[in-house]
Amino acid sequence: MKPGPGSWERGPGELILAARDALEGKTAEGPPCGNCGELFAAAPAAPPDRQEEDEALIRAASGRLRSFSLELYDLCLLSWMSSEDLEPLLLAVAREAGAAGPSIIFDYSRQKVRLLRRGCDRVEREIHRLAGLARFGRRSDGIYSAPLEPDHAVLPALARHFLGRFAGGDFAIVDCRRRWAVLSTEGQLHVLSGDEALELLPEDEVSEAEGLWKLYFSATENPRRRKPELQRRFMPERYWKYLTELRS
Repeated sequence: MKPGPGSWERGPGELILAARDALEGKTAEGPPCGNCGELFAAAPAAPPDRQEEDEALIRAASGRLRSFSLELYDLCLLSWMSSEDLEPLLLAVAREAGAAGPSIIFDYSRQKVRLLRRGCDRVEREIHRLAGLARFGRRSDGIYSAPLEPDHAVLPALARHFLGRFAGGDFAIVDCRRRWAVLSTEGQLHVLSGDEALELLPEDEVSEAEGLWKLYFSATENPRRRKPELQRRFMPERYWKYLTELRS
């Protein structure tokens, strides 16, 4: 998994191909999309010529979706990251859009469109929320690591976000719930799973930077302006244990 153009297409490739077929009115054999939701599940190794052929098909399918509707392509990526099994809804909407045109993607009078949008909105909100709430700690090996427990499998979106923020510096984001991690070293992204992923968690020792951040937070916070209900809305309690300023 490398950063830049093409990196996302290789991930949700199976779902993109299924959405392309639905758009064109083709009926896929078997259950829609198989294990699309298992983002980092190991796939059987294919011969190099087959891998190139598969990637070419995925690139062509991605181009087809984007040329038809960038909105549908974005919904495809968000559905892929969702833990709510949105793939059947996505394929149904793609099939309707292929028959009636891309404008139906914005037609909220259609129940399937409404349900798909609501599910994708939840994924998108979590991406934006964690982009602001992720807290990185510098490890002894120089890697900045952030532990997370997202509801959805949003590491791919967050990796792209932080890749632009770290300017080539090494960092890792770890999904503790799914035991996955994305590690960026020298601008290259690597996906790890299981114990190998959890080994990238921040070390227990409190760093000087963490102490300074807590001091800054306590010095600038105005207790009289606290609004717990508003705070919980934008920063749910399930994220608090990973926020430096709220840890004791």
